[in-house]
Amino acid sequence: SKLDYIEGMGYDAIWISPVIANTENGYHGYWAKNLNEINEYFGTEDDLIALANELHERDMLLMIDVVINHMGQTDAILPTADYDYAYDYSEFVPFDNEDYYHDSCSYTTICDKYCSIGDFNFYTNIEGIEKCRLAGLPDLDQSNANVSSALCDWVKDYVQDKWMADALRLDTIPEVAIEHWEAFLSED
Repeated sequence: SKLDYIEGMGYDAIWISPVIANTENGYHGYWAKNLNEINEYFGTEDDLIALANELHERDMLLMIDVVINHMGQTDAILPTADYDYAYDYSEFVPFDNEDYYHDSCSYTTICDKYCSIGDFNFYTNIEGIEKCRLAGLPDLDQSNANVSSALCDWVKDYVQDKWMADALRLDTIPEVAIEHWEAFLSED
């Protein structure tokens, strides 16, 4: 309903938060639960497609924020030790198995006691930044070919083709290994 106003200001694109379904309390879009469903706080899939169509009729672009590094915070945390914990991954779509994630708690020399990134120095701890959890969130293992391929397919099939995004804003780039980004950029 505000596109006339935005267009009137001279803008030719809008950038929106991640639109995927989130875990509880993840209204903002960055705590993914199901990559293939729309976050109810953003409306319906039909609403998103209508927005894209309206923007394109105005020769305006749609940029959608996507998160490739992690899934969402969940209350389904299984305590395993004093500070160590494991997620029940079964509620995540499509990454519903621990095999899709870094075993961050096993990296005791590079992750903090909560299995998270403790040192954000890119020169001395790039491995920790890539393999440890960001703020305790379940950290996807993009070195797993199934994960990397599924993420690339999701961006193409859903974000670009179905939801008609013209551009992407890639969240958490440093937390994902460069090899995944090379594969990502080589996809059609």
